[in-house]
Amino acid sequence: MSPPEVATTLTDAEKTFVSAAFACRILKADGLATSPAVIGMKAADAFANPTISINQLRQTELTCLKVTEWGCF
Repeated sequence: MSPPEVATTLTDAEKTFVSAAFACRILKADGLATSPAVIGMKAADAFANPTISINQLRQTELTCLKVTEWGCF
């Protein structure tokens, strides 16, 4: 069971709030949880496709982030 699931279960069962971060610290202290794998990306010094006029740069929104062994956030 992942730390967010433990936090939700404890919050529902005991009627007291427990954060996922707190559950993660407790589980790590007892050796029951490990840190999720982090895949780092190196920032580039410049854009791959540089802009040539005003308002040409576009943004994107990330709505779902899949974390290995944790789920989708």
